[in-house]
Amino acid sequence: MVLLQVRGKLFLSCAVGNITRLLTRNCYAALEQRTSWDQPLDVSLEIRNELLFWQYNIDSINGKPMSPKSSAVGVVYSDASDTGFGGYFVQCGQDFVSGTWSEKEMHTSSTLREILAVKFVLLSLLDKLSGLTVKWFTNNQNVPRIISSGSSKGHLQTEALSIFNI
Repeated sequence: MVLLQVRGKLFLSCAVGNITRLLTRNCYAALEQRTSWDQPLDVSLEIRNELLFWQYNIDSINGKPMSPKSSAVGVVYSDASDTGFGGYFVQCGQDFVSGTWSEKEMHTSSTLREILAVKFVLLSLLDKLSGLTVKWFTNNQNVPRIISSGSSKGHLQTEALSIFNI
């Protein structure tokens, strides 16, 4: 019942932002898998982590503006191919980042590679981007949605949470 109460409180994502979708995916999945309302719910480690996040952070993120103003002071582009990734931070003396995929990464989906490109470029430019509001460009329409709202695919959800935590 506690999970349903938490879910109900988080339902108004417009008051908190897209983070509600990113950090309630496991809660929703567990609730939807039940065959009856009274069925006991197995609370996995992932669900526990989502609940702990909300317990410790709801006060600090509650009441976000419904239409946030874009105040981007940095612009980053990233892209991924079959063999590697690249990205750059647009500023005077552009900072360019690139790398190659491991054999395992080469055989993953293009969406995962695009998300990993965002993650690796972000990690490489972290000291320069820290404290800035950044507008990020990628050529994959799914990437911004997955990073901001999560995914029902576990490996994509894991990477979205990783980027959120960075």
